[in-house]
Amino acid sequence: MIRSVVIGMARSGTNLLMSLLNSHPEALFYGEIFHERSIRTFDREIELIEASYGQNAQAMRDRDPVGFLEIFFRYARQDRKILGFKIFANHFPEVQNQLIQDPACRVLLLERQNRLAAFSSAQIGQQTGVWHTTGKAPETVKIDFSANEFSRFCKFTDRTYKDVRERLDRRGEYLDLRYQDLLLDGTHVAIKRHLDIAEAPRLSSPLTKQNPARPIDRFMNPDEVRRSLDLLGHPEWALEG
Repeated sequence: MIRSVVIGMARSGTNLLMSLLNSHPEALFYGEIFHERSIRTFDREIELIEASYGQNAQAMRDRDPVGFLEIFFRYARQDRKILGFKIFANHFPEVQNQLIQDPACRVLLLERQNRLAAFSSAQIGQQTGVWHTTGKAPETVKIDFSANEFSRFCKFTDRTYKDVRERLDRRGEYLDLRYQDLLLDGTHVAIKRHLDIAEAPRLSSPLTKQNPARPIDRFMNPDEVRRSLDLLGHPEWALEG
């Protein structure tokens, strides 16, 4: 069994990437074992851990994150070549460092470079409580744009990715992925080579796009959005998803 981790940020496309990875028979990626507020993954492994240790799994994790990482992999399914999970770049840095410093761990870094798309997706998700869909897309929800809030989001996201990239560059080998490339065949080939899994079958996902393709169409005050993007030097973020 080879360990792997997907490092990203909220609304960077980690749900899509996880579903693509889990469509391959040699890979199994769990959810957010190390989300800051809860353990968000399959119940079976968590139940086994709690039954074996007689303790609450989240309490165990919060008390000793790195130790819980080892426990989790011990109780995870062992019938796949690749076992992994996703973690947000601003959550549990000690766990990230443990995996980054492990030369055998296959690390995938995912970034959604269009900050407006990520920001609007997060805002809509918080308002609707819908974070991914597999059927008909939900009705369009428009949100109010706050330039100050968006500026803080951009600065925080830029700073977080800069930090994790510096740590990964010191490591040397990782796969750098962009949200807009996730459905490209070339990206799928690169992922399979990085994880050392078979070229067949083709990666696929049941997830459907939730929001309008143009980020500008997600806001009630698009003129304010355009002014903010012009000041940031990224007017193109209004149009590309």
